Amino acid sequence: MLLVHGHFYYVRIAELVQYFFYKNVCFIFPQFLYQFFCGFSQQPLYDTAYLTLYNISFTSLPILLYSLIEQHVSMEMLKRDPTLYRDIAKNALLRWRLFIYWTFLGLFDAVVFFFGAYFLFDNATVTSNGQLLRTGNKQKRLVWAKEHKEWTLDQWKSVLWSDESKFEIFGSNHRVFVRCRKGERMDSTCLVPTVKHGGGDVMVWGCFAGDTVGDLFKIEGILNQHGYHSILQRHAIPSSLHLVGPSFIFQQDNDPKHTSRLCKGYLTKKESDGVLRQMTWPPQSPCLNPIEMVWGELDRKVKAKDCWKTIPGDYLLKFIKRMPRVCKAVGKSKRGYFEEPRI
Repeated sequence: MLLVHGHFYYVRIAELVQYFFYKNVCFIFPQFLYQFFCGFSQQPLYDTAYLTLYNISFTSLPILLYSLIEQHVSMEMLKRDPTLYRDIAKNALLRWRLFIYWTFLGLFDAVVFFFGAYFLFDNATVTSNGQLLRTGNKQKRLVWAKEHKEWTLDQWKSVLWSDESKFEIFGSNHRVFVRCRKGERMDSTCLVPTVKHGGGDVMVWGCFAGDTVGDLFKIEGILNQHGYHSILQRHAIPSSLHLVGPSFIFQQDNDPKHTSRLCKGYLTKKESDGVLRQMTWPPQSPCLNPIEMVWGELDRKVKAKDCWKTIPGDYLLKFIKRMPRVCKAVGKSKRGYFEEPRI
């Protein structure tokens, strides 16, 4: 009986030790390879949910399954045929040759896992704001850039640029560093005030055309298609007619509430009446919208207790004048994105 259970124990330990070594090589080596792609910043390759799932799937479950099917031969056969102990006596399952085989198998599979995923997303591009740009959307950005690269400054001035954005009017979402003298760590001048439950932010919709800003509307609660339809009626269209005039070009992104049947039908009706023309906007392209730059200026003015209407016209016109260069850069890159600092 001792020999029988000793046989099972040896086989179990030999196979599980090598399996766990193989599993850890497959898990750790991609993280090592990833450091070459993230500048050795110690950024993790795996998130916590994946780590939990990995440990459950490849650590706990294999042991449970192995315990059910580990007896490769029956106890009666081991008693009848003592020659089955011969391989155990020679330590056949824990030799260096077999251990090195499992090691190289783990390294090979780890390389396949890492570069397989890497080349799987090779046709995708990460935009300057960190969004993953799929092949289809990349092609739509290129088409948009080619269609607008020959536009004149007057044509760009006839576009009403619109978007929603959130601002922190009290405190900051970012880490703030303060340089202070010894003993001033808890001084009020070295502390950043906060609002309980995050009550210091505000969501707004805004627009501008040429060198003049339009309406800035504060959004209460969650904006849905009905709320956005009201914005189109009371702010977008009136601002456009005031800033540009009839037949202006209306720009908006592809947010679901923007493309809802209610809002799309309203804009289509206005387009058929000759009030506006809709610009076809490529998906995942906030970096192409000059109002994103204006939001940054507004954020600084909010911190300085200034207001939307004081944004200078020269500042707005600067982003309109750069649009031909943006289109040219997107078309030249062939990958759907451009490097903003070089524009």
